[in-house]
Amino acid sequence: EAAWCISNLTLSGTPPQVAYVVEQGVIHPLCNLLQQHDAQVLQVCLDAIHNILKQTAADKIDDVTTEIEECGGLDKIENLQNHPSQEIYQQAFDIIEKYYSTET
Repeated sequence: EAAWCISNLTLSGTPPQVAYVVEQGVIHPLCNLLQQHDAQVLQVCLDAIHNILKQTAADKIDDVTTEIEECGGLDKIENLQNHPSQEIYQQAFDIIEKYYSTET
């Protein structure tokens, strides 16, 4: 239930509201939920993480991506690229492609 609330807030909240929940430590619990087997929970958490990244100010994006990586979230998102659900795979792929791929 809490994941749905956070996801809804990240979707319809203002950037300052989203920044506030990030400051309150929402990233780590969301990343922990990426170990669930329930596809709906996974989708909601990926949506929330993606929305947080989209709403984060440019000067703070590195802080958020680093926090996701440091709490093991990036590894979990990478693993979800092997999920049988096309929607979960695509969301995980999109997050990595947009926020973690580096140009060589």
